[in-house]
Amino acid sequence: TKIINQIENEISHLKNISDKFNKIGSKPKLVKINLNDILEELIEYHKTRIPKSKKIDINLFINDDCHIDGDSILIYWSFENLIKNSIESIKHNMGIIDIKVKKLDNEIKIFVNDNGIGIINKDKNKIFNPGYSTKSRGWGLGLSLSKRIIQDIHQGHIKLIKSSKQEGTSFLITFRNSYS
Repeated sequence: TKIINQIENEISHLKNISDKFNKIGSKPKLVKINLNDILEELIEYHKTRIPKSKKIDINLFINDDCHIDGDSILIYWSFENLIKNSIESIKHNMGIIDIKVKKLDNEIKIFVNDNGIGIINKDKNKIFNPGYSTKSRGWGLGLSLSKRIIQDIHQGHIKLIKSSKQEGTSFLITFRNSYS
């Protein structure tokens, strides 16, 4: 049964990838979605994908159900990019990725923190530019795509709030709270 569940999860993930590419260039229909469910699903998926050579804990802290008008596939994709970057930035033996969701009166704030290698000062203003990457592989589209999904499609905001070699990296994502 464990193998069947893993196969079903992989099939679901492949369908999700296909759906993402179908949405590129089209105007998505925004409906009420639960951010907590999306983040929980994403974290569970990535916990099984962490390389065996790394010991990384991914933690989710939520104080309330948080709903926005959105497209669940695109929101999943935007946070997936952040989590993948966090996992790849952790070079030492003990990694931590904390995702904290706070529901306020008129906003939902999501903090994504890791204890990875950080972003060097001269690159902090470039990280959301298409084509920017510190990796030898990849196209440098992850963060620019996340920003476009969060800001242009969902009228949210994403910003780098902290990054250093000693403390890792922190992003803050903010959405309007339409469902108090």
